[in-house]
Amino acid sequence: MWPSSDADNQLRMAAYEVLNAFVNNAANDSLPIVAKLSEVILERLEKTIPMQQQIVSVEDRITLEEIQTSLTSVLLVGHPIHETNLTY
Repeated sequence: MWPSSDADNQLRMAAYEVLNAFVNNAANDSLPIVAKLSEVILERLEKTIPMQQQIVSVEDRITLEEIQTSLTSVLLVGHPIHETNLTY
């Protein structure tokens, strides 16, 4: 499904950790960027759903689940930021 190696997986995980840190520490003037990033992450997460039907190996399933978990973690980190800035 994906040409992948341990190095690729480690690089991907490091990139998502950087995104998580950015979102978690974003200042209020960065919220529009965080909102756009959230849209992109949601789009990418949606694209992974049909991929579940294409899984042919355990390694592919693990890789897909890692990607989905990483994407979701970025959204979850960003959630409290948006929640604190809501007006009721």
